Amino acid sequence: DKSLVCTGDSIAFELINPVDVHQIHWDFGDGNTSNDINPVHHVYFQQFEDLEAKAVLKSSENGCASTIIIPVNIFEVEADFEVLEYSTYCPGEVLLVNLSSQADEYNWNIEGGELTSEGDTIGIQFPNEGQFEVILSAKNTSNGCEDEISRIIEVIKGEDVVIIPNLFTPNSDGENDYFRAIIPSDFTGMTLKISLALSIFQSDI
Repeated sequence: DKSLVCTGDSIAFELINPVDVHQIHWDFGDGNTSNDINPVHHVYFQQFEDLEAKAVLKSSENGCASTIIIPVNIFEVEADFEVLEYSTYCPGEVLLVNLSSQADEYNWNIEGGELTSEGDTIGIQFPNEGQFEVILSAKNTSNGCEDEISRIIEVIKGEDVVIIPNLFTPNSDGENDYFRAIIPSDFTGMTLKISLALSIFQSDI
């Protein structure tokens, strides 16, 4: 009933107004066959391009056979993603990489989290530790095929860590111009002491 099919969809093969047909043998082109009467339903589970399904018809009068070729294209969209960083909840952002294939439209359904960045690598901010479900839906808008995957993300609170750079160069060259320390949100203050750098060796040669 259609020549473009998504993997997992059921497609119906049916002869229109068959005359003098005693037996039908269906060859779906993927290694599966059937002798069921007209119509017959089949499901493809992998992608095929320019596939040829065949119906071999045998006459009830003389036993002669004729073959009808039916072109079919099977398309597959696979939704997939992996977690890059989820072991600690500090600062609470989980990074996910979209590994979907054959899709051009994506929708993220995030339980208890907030999307902080988009693209092939997305960031999700979770308010606290726990287990959260993340669902990714992927769709190919040209053929309508789609897929969905769900994973449980475990966010664990780690130890409070303060990250302080050991040098910075405020010379307006665009590299390390500012001193930035990464501290947990529940810290109430920080004291910074800077000692002067003294020259201990100099040569004019």
